[in-house]
Amino acid sequence: MKNYSDSKYTERMHFGTLLHLSVALYVSLTVLGEPAWAANTPVRSTTLSPSAVGPDVLESYLSPTHQVAQELQSGFNRLGRMCTYGTVTPQPNSSELDLLATQVGQSRDQLRNVQVQIKSALAEFHQNSSLSRASYCRVVPTLSLLGVACQAYRQDASLAASVVRVADQLTAEAALRLDLYEKYAQLEARGCTRPGFAIKLWQTEQNLLWPLVVDSPGFFRRQLVPAK
Repeated sequence: MKNYSDSKYTERMHFGTLLHLSVALYVSLTVLGEPAWAANTPVRSTTLSPSAVGPDVLESYLSPTHQVAQELQSGFNRLGRMCTYGTVTPQPNSSELDLLATQVGQSRDQLRNVQVQIKSALAEFHQNSSLSRASYCRVVPTLSLLGVACQAYRQDASLAASVVRVADQLTAEAALRLDLYEKYAQLEARGCTRPGFAIKLWQTEQNLLWPLVVDSPGFFRRQLVPAK
């Protein structure tokens, strides 16, 4: 199984940390002043050993996205409560909100394409690995004499299951985040945030986390190497 470079992983971890900070700052500052970017805020660097392989590599790919959807949901709930009990003025039609709606729609199309590509990578792995050549191993006891010969099958089956689990989590959370950006846009249209709030939050996603989703089929394909 192949892995990815220290610099790539560190960059992704910075992405996730920055998005967490951006959400917190936007939510806390939106009623006080112009939202401030967290780009200059020091972040903790986390690196992955080049020798790391196995499920930990798959989990590490998800690390930058951990709790981002929850942070977005929490921020949305907070702004919604503030809007409910405050005095707001609906915003006029905004080209930025129109752009956000268009781009989120395009990203949904991208996400569907990503899911198709991941399924294709898994199908190829199944075809080219012991999963297709030694399917009898599914019913062979692990501790039997024949079970020793099924070690590669068990490794391939475990890898495929890990990729399915991580890919499902990645794409499900991506879909949830897209829904939340649309909800933020609705709050802005109601006058609950400063103009430009939703598009800046969305741009943070585009620049920092969405590439992780788009690049995921290639990443998973590189990890899906049959056991020898």
